[in-house]
Amino acid sequence: GFNAVIARVAGTCTQGDADRLFGAALSAVLYSFVWSVMTLILTLGTIYMWRNPKQPPASSPPQSR
Repeated sequence: GFNAVIARVAGTCTQGDADRLFGAALSAVLYSFVWSVMTLILTLGTIYMWRNPKQPPASSPPQSR
């Protein structure tokens, strides 16, 4: 997240280039991609957990030592 913020405001000592805008645009594209993928994975994982709850193991008889 810091890269996207700093890419918009930090430039070179001449402050005359547009490279920092490219960095901000690239960061926004990548973050909107990684965020979409993570949201999809989290959603699918949550649905899977709700549909397939883990059953507690059957209690076994005590074992003798």
